[in-house]
This record gives sequence, structure tokens and C-alpha cells, in this order.
Amino acid sequence: MGPCLAAARRAGRFGASRPAGAIASAVNPDQPSNYRRALAAGLVLMIAAVGLQARGTRDEDLVEVLTFRTTGDSVRIVTLAARMNQLRNGDTIDLRDARLTGGLPPLARYRSVLLRQPGGDLWATNETLEGARSDQDITFLRNGIEDRVEALKAAGDDASQDWAPDGSRLLIYTDRYDNASQGDQAIYDLGTGRIRPLTTGPGRETSGRWSPDGTRIAWISRDQTSEQNSRLCWSTTDGRRQNCFPVADFEPVNVLGWLNESELIITAETQDATQYVIKMDLDRRIGHAVFQGRATSLVGPWVVCQCAPRATGSFDLSIRNVNEPELRFPIRTDNTLGSVLLSLPAHRRRHFVDSLIVTGPAGDSIPVGTPPFRLTAKAIDRAGAQVAFSPAVLLWTSSDSQVVSVDGTGSITAVNPGTATILASAGGWREGRIHVRVTGESRAIERLSEDWDSSWTSRWQPLGVPRPLILFANGRRLFWHRGDSSNASGAHSRQAWSAMHGLALETDVWLDIRAPHWQNLGISFMPISDSSAMSAWDHFSSYWLPSDADEARSCNIGIPGGEGRRFSNQVVLISGGVTRRIPVDSTFRRRRSTVRLQILSDGRCAVAIDGRVAAVSQSRIPLDLPMHAWIVGMSHRTRILVGRVRIWSGVPDDIDWNLAK
Repeated sequence: MGPCLAAARRAGRFGASRPAGAIASAVNPDQPSNYRRALAAGLVLMIAAVGLQARGTRDEDLVEVLTFRTTGDSVRIVTLAARMNQLRNGDTIDLRDARLTGGLPPLARYRSVLLRQPGGDLWATNETLEGARSDQDITFLRNGIEDRVEALKAAGDDASQDWAPDGSRLLIYTDRYDNASQGDQAIYDLGTGRIRPLTTGPGRETSGRWSPDGTRIAWISRDQTSEQNSRLCWSTTDGRRQNCFPVADFEPVNVLGWLNESELIITAETQDATQYVIKMDLDRRIGHAVFQGRATSLVGPWVVCQCAPRATGSFDLSIRNVNEPELRFPIRTDNTLGSVLLSLPAHRRRHFVDSLIVTGPAGDSIPVGTPPFRLTAKAIDRAGAQVAFSPAVLLWTSSDSQVVSVDGTGSITAVNPGTATILASAGGWREGRIHVRVTGESRAIERLSEDWDSSWTSRWQPLGVPRPLILFANGRRLFWHRGDSSNASGAHSRQAWSAMHGLALETDVWLDIRAPHWQNLGISFMPISDSSAMSAWDHFSSYWLPSDADEARSCNIGIPGGEGRRFSNQVVLISGGVTRRIPVDSTFRRRRSTVRLQILSDGRCAVAIDGRVAAVSQSRIPLDLPMHAWIVGMSHRTRILVGRVRIWSGVPDDIDWNLAK
């Protein structure tokens, strides 16, 4: 290990939380070594710290601008500061006034790349070595020290391309794995000092860029033995998923960088060699031209290019915004200056995936025989904020598929009793896991069978005015809630039941809904967190629920789907406040039907009518509180009647809820 890397490791600077910018090369590293040496004639590196704030003063609009200047035989690093938020669209950035920057030594040879480590003060550069082979190697700079790493000393070319967003690894181009010198992408780990190949295919894999969330790497693949166009490729960080495809109507040339977790900016050309700057949606494989012309560097939406939104526009060297193509800041240089690059400022915090949190079923437990439960994975950055990442990188695995199986969407199925660990991998960049316990087969246990006999009020608390009544019709007792045009009425169960493994209610309803208003029925499961609040609630002078009745945790079916004739042929399923309307035939509101309300063990709500699944919610409710059953509504100038009510803990197996549309 060289002194530069050793000092950085002792200081704990690798992967620190203070991000800095990675600087992309403006000179194509794919050019032959003699071409690079020719460019070396008198180029000096200059950093212009420029705050791009043409659209405000947001931190994410701050970048740094760099260029090369001829100064004798050595390469020196100089800085120019400016504040672009003080400029108007079209104002010029003058890069001719530059001052020496301390901390980095004079360099004897031209460097095609200067990459600053995010969160640290280490710089990676590419150095062209003199000799018969004229190899290109990677060196590191820190506090005036230049260091060549032993692991990166190999015959052939090695070239740094991009830092991982946490600064722990360096993406490199290397031909050490290919006898034909085609070249591959590889990852150098600063912590272990090891190099891991990312690609080993027959093509020449160049222009690699790391996604800002950390989960993916994109590059250009060229098969120099084939007449086919180059392809745009991406891989998860661990290399387990790779995808390459041609870009319609264009041949990709370089990856400039990422806009977000799924969008790229690349340069490409048409068959007549006209060059364009292309915005690509990587997952949808859709791209469109933003500018015509050449571009050299990208940070965020800002690009350095000699380009224009239209062929008739100005093609002078400028900084442009790929999201606002008309925004333009011309760059003034002189004949001592070379290509212009962009970088993130040293203080800029990067929003990469730092941890992955997996959420499972209530109590992380699921019984055998229950419907599949879909796990969720949430990405968090170092500041605790949620980070967006592409679902294409998420890989789910089970430690024991004979206990719990998991599919590509994260849906788990309980197979046999036991415990298994489900692992979610965000492309190998970060991982999250959850331990799932599978219990014995869920058997529905009947908790209540209510026939509305004379003792019904010992099991149910009447509520509202007019008070509900029990009628005798068709050889049975029926519950009539009797709400009028002013108030709803009904009853709720005095007992509450756990829904941890499911909870079901089934009843026969006799509907006679003739008017668009004040004729309805609601059947619900809803928790009450404070029994004293329930006892103190005036059940008869008001229908309004006590303050501790948590509707956001409730599961409800409403008949019909709302007030007004347009809802007459609908019912509504409400899960945790999320509404789903379900169409029913026109006879439903004037006949007898069997209605099942089911809370599944994963917190979803479901409804079946006459034994057929009508809907299953996508939203889930918490199952940590026991649930009361509620039967409430209005029967103004009609009779809406409820027959026998049965309540089960668990999920009765007579309905297959997987059949939900």
C-alpha cells in the first residue's frame, strides 16, 4: 500500500459522509496512447469553482467547472471562483483568470481524468506511462503526494472512470482480463485493495459511470469484430444482473452520467456521423435528443458542450441544462486552455442508498395456507431520508424456500412451519433482511354466531337514533339499523378480536335501496385503542365516533358506493382510508345477498359477494390493535335488514382470495 492510500485509510476518509464531486474526463480515454501523448503538449488543469444557480440558490444546482491550460512542461492545478446565480441567461463564464490550487503537486505528464473521492480528499488520475507499450495506469493524489497502487500496476491499460457515491470503490476500465485488449469494466475496492471484474465479455466495455443511488453502473459496449452498432449496457453493482441493448436511430458513443436512478445522458451519433446529446430512460429503453453537437462532461442536469437545442442554434462552447435546453452560459477561454469539465462541489451531500429497510407481515409471522404477502423494501440515505431507486435492481432470496418462498416482486408464501431469512439486495450495493416465522396452518376459528335473540345487547352495543330494532321475518330474526335522514344508527360488538392472522365477518343482507340518499349500510372492522373512551361515548344522542376510533386502521364495506344515483350500482371497499369502488349488477340493491368482509393476515382488506371475490385492497392496515365489528347505516323510508352474523379469527378456506382482479 502506498503512503497516499495508507494515510487516507488511517484518517478514516474512505466512505466518509461528506461527499465531493467526481470529475468526468473530457478527453476520450479510448483514444490510442500516442493520441493522448499528443494532447499532453502543455495542458494544465484548472478548477473553476462555479455555483450554477441560474434558477435559484438550491444546493443541488451548485457545480464546479474545470479546464486545462498550457504552462511549460508540467501540469498544474488552478482554480477560478464564480457565482452563476448572479448571471442572467446568456451571460458569459470567463475561465481565463485562474489561480494555483494548493494540496495537489505539479504533474509531469498529462492526466486524462481527475476524479475527487466523494467524502474524502483523495484524487484518482490516469497517467500515460512512457515506454514501448505506452500503458495507461491509475495513480492517486493526496496532500501533495503521488501514489501508484500495487494492485493497479499491470501490463496494459488501467483507467479510472468514476467513484462509487460513498467513495469506497473506484470503477475502472482495464484490459488485464482480455488477451485481445478489448477491455472490461472492473471495480477496485479501497478497503481490501482487490479488483473485481464487472464484465468479461468479448466486447470493448468503456465509458463506465456509477448511478447516484449506488445500485447500478452503465457503460458502452463495442464489439470491434462485428459490424453491429455499439450498445448501451447496465449492470447491478454486484454484476448479477446485466442488460445491453441498442439505442434506436443512434450509435451510443459515451456515457456522460446519470440524471437520477433511471435516466442517463449519453452522447451518440447517427449514420452520417452527426453527434447528439441523448436523454435515455434506461428501464424503458426510450431516448430522445436534447442537443445536437458534442458534449464532454455532466453533473446533475448541467452539461458542457458545443451544441444547441436545434441545428440552427448557437454551437459555441457553453454550459447548458438538459432539462431546460434554452438555458445557456457561454464559456470564454483562450488558446492556452483545453477541454472544460464539471464536478460536484466538495460540500455537496449525496443521496445514495445507505441502508435498505424491509417490512414484513405483522409480527413478522405468517401462517401456512394464507395468501402470499408482499414485502416492501425502503431505501434510506445517510441523513435518514428516503431514496428512490429502480425496482429493476432489487433481488429477493430466501434462506430456506421450503419454509418461505419468495418471488421476484418480494411476495412471500408460507410453505412449512419454521423460520427463514428473506434477503433484499439493491444490486449488491446495500442489503436488507427480515426473519419470517411460519406458524402452523391457519384454521379459521368461529368467534361469534349472532342470531339476534333477546340477549343480543349483551354482545352488541346499540348506537345512534332512532335505536335499532330486531324484526322477525321469513322465519328468522333480522337486525334493522333504522337510521333516518338525519342520523345513522346501528351497533358495534362489545368484544374485540385480534386480526393478526386474519379476521372475517359474513352476513346475509336484505337490501331495499330505492332512493339515492339516506338508504345505506356499512359493515366494518375498526379498533378502539381506549376502552374508557368507548365507555364514555354517548352512543344514542350522536352517531359520531369517539376520538379513539381509528378509521385509518379500519376495513369497511359500504352499500351502495355513495350518495347519489351514480353510485347506485356500486359498493365501496375502504381500507385504511383508501377507497375502491366495485361495480355490482342493478338487482343487487333490491335483493338478498351474502356479504363477506375479510382482513387478510398481511393487512389487506377484501370483500366477497355471494361467495365470489369482489375486491382485495392494495393498501394495508396495521393489525396491532384488536378489532370491533360495526354495523351502521340509514333506512329512511325503507328497511335494510341484516341476518345472522358470523365472525371468525383467521381466513376461512372456502374463498380463494388469490382470484381477486
